[in-house]
Amino acid sequence: MKVLKNRFGRGVYATRHYKKGAIVERAHVIILPKTETNSDEQDTDRILPFYVFGWDDTRDAIGLGNASLYNDSISRANLHYTRNNKTKQLVFAASRDIKKGEQLFITYGYVTLLSKEKAKFARGESE
Repeated sequence: MKVLKNRFGRGVYATRHYKKGAIVERAHVIILPKTETNSDEQDTDRILPFYVFGWDDTRDAIGLGNASLYNDSISRANLHYTRNNKTKQLVFAASRDIKKGEQLFITYGYVTLLSKEKAKFARGESE
């Protein structure tokens, strides 16, 4: 996989073909209490809640590797992920065949959209 600049800021792209069901990445995580990530706040001006994965009712996880760089798309999602509590990993697998050069997308699982200012900040375009 490689990370490239694109219209979303940056994205993760396949450097080889993946068959449906193939493991694309096993990403280790850092687990934090939700009180540290503020992911339960409905109206937050913080960026971190948009980069964490819900781990359980009281904790979130920061995905290492490419995990926190996959862009969101409900219609184009080509990866799905599961939590492995034993190994403390997020396991990303191909939800359909993926061609070499194709951008990798997941569905974040929330409908809340970033404001224009938050989106710019997340892309590193603001001060």
